[in-house]
Amino acid sequence: MKRVRIVLAGYGNVGYRFAEIMKDKYKAVSQNYGLELQLVAVIGRRYAVYEDRGISLDKLLDCGKHGKGLAGYGEGAYPIESSLDILKNIRAHVLVEATPTNIETGEPGYSHMRQAFRSGMDVVALSKGALVCHYREIMEEMQKHHRRIKVSGATAAALPTIDMGQYNLAGNDIYRIQGIFNGTTNYILTRMHKEGIPYHAALKEAQEKGIAEADPRLDVGGFDTASKLLILVNSLMNTAYTLKDIEIQGIEKIDGKDIMEARQKDRTIKLVGEAFRTEDGIKMQVRPMELENSNLLSKADYKDKAVVFYTDLMGTISVIGGGSDPKAAAAAAFKDIINLYK
Repeated sequence: MKRVRIVLAGYGNVGYRFAEIMKDKYKAVSQNYGLELQLVAVIGRRYAVYEDRGISLDKLLDCGKHGKGLAGYGEGAYPIESSLDILKNIRAHVLVEATPTNIETGEPGYSHMRQAFRSGMDVVALSKGALVCHYREIMEEMQKHHRRIKVSGATAAALPTIDMGQYNLAGNDIYRIQGIFNGTTNYILTRMHKEGIPYHAALKEAQEKGIAEADPRLDVGGFDTASKLLILVNSLMNTAYTLKDIEIQGIEKIDGKDIMEARQKDRTIKLVGEAFRTEDGIKMQVRPMELENSNLLSKADYKDKAVVFYTDLMGTISVIGGGSDPKAAAAAAFKDIINLYK
């Protein structure tokens, strides 16, 4: 039995779900993979919980999420001034980075990842910001310290995008990627297309259902889709582009007239992230596209996501579906840990 000591940074909706999955799947992972997964630390914004012998997941989950939940853990919980001090001194195998995404600075995820590598840990990234802002630096730091990184949770979560490209398509030249990577915008556009609901009403509904954030600008503006596309391209096409290299257009200006015109042409509007090789390099764009209803991407409705890889050896490979919620994102990180250590 191999013991894997885990540090979790970020204890919001996704971090809480990750702890929940660890508890529910503990026996199955032990029996099926020979892994004893042990959560030894949870780092929040103001509080942390550390138990060298392993945190009681029952107790942790009963306390609730966010800083209030961590503070209520009792013995083992304490206020913190610097999350980096914990990462410098802790003994663990892997950091699960689930702090909020900041696509302008990449913090605090960037500093967390660098320190984790320096402390001898691998990294499983859920937060996209650091990978968007500092991809090259993260890869250099990882290689310098002979560590590893997994990013499933940052590249469409439950939809197996990065794993498909890195493992199932190994040896192929992937010359084009197209995908629907954001469940929020896909839900809004599906409601507009199928039920004729106006954009703002569909957005409000998505927020009430917990599909969209209170501030949905990263989603509806196309930046979340662009971030996931960027990480995929840099990971699979051996590049180090930034968001500035992507033409980004969101769905805010899509109205009922646009939907009606698309339907009259037997087409569906989807927010598509696309990257393809040209003579001058790789062109990347995110924009609403009218897709023929025979196109696989048009079949992804509501919270579904989809990706299509165009390859030189295996032809066109497509994947569709996957959850689009905190549990699905947490499950992607959980899968990454199993694949790192099994």
